[in-house]
Amino acid sequence: MIRIRRACSPLLILLGVLASCVPPEVPVAPTLKLLAWEGEVMSLFDDGIDLAALGYTLDGQRAADDPALPRQTRHAELVTRVTVATLSRDGNGEHSSYVLTVRVDPNAFVSRSYAVESLEFTIPDSSPTYELIDSNENSVRGRSFIAFLRRFAGIDGPVVHWHLRADAEDVAKAVVVAAATEALNDG
Repeated sequence: MIRIRRACSPLLILLGVLASCVPPEVPVAPTLKLLAWEGEVMSLFDDGIDLAALGYTLDGQRAADDPALPRQTRHAELVTRVTVATLSRDGNGEHSSYVLTVRVDPNAFVSRSYAVESLEFTIPDSSPTYELIDSNENSVRGRSFIAFLRRFAGIDGPVVHWHLRADAEDVAKAVVVAAATEALNDG
C-alpha cells in the first residue's frame, strides 16, 4: 500500500493553531456605582477651600464643632493630607482657570477602595474658589491641607469632587473621631 502525504500549507497550520487557542478568562473588575453630584453631596464636596485653611478666621468655630465635617468624613471615599505640588493659571482672554496639582499622603485617615498618588484639580474662574486662590496664590503653593475626596458619575467617566480643610491638629482629631463614630455605628 502506498500512502500519499499531503503537505499542509503554513497558513492552514497557523489557522489550526489559532483556532485551538482559547483566550484565558480575564476577571472583570467590579463596576463601581457612582452617585450623581447633586443634593447634599454638592455642598460637602464643593471643590472649595475653607478660609481657615488659608489662615483666615471669621467666627472662631473649631473644626470639631463644624456639623459638615462628620458628614464629609462619612461620605468621602478618601480623607487624607495633600500637599500642593504645583499651582498654575491656564487660559487666556476672557476665561481662565487654576490647575492645582497635589501629592496625596498614603497614610489616609479614611480610605474606601480609593488610592491615588497625586490629583489635579481644575478651578474655573466661575468658581468662588478661584477668587480665593487668586488672592492667596503665593500662600497656596506648597501648603498642606486635609482633603475630603469622592468620585461621582460624570459624562465621560468618574469625576473627583473635593473639599480642602486646614491641615491642623483639631481638624485631624475631628476626622479621627468622625471615622471612629461611623465605624461604631456600622459595627
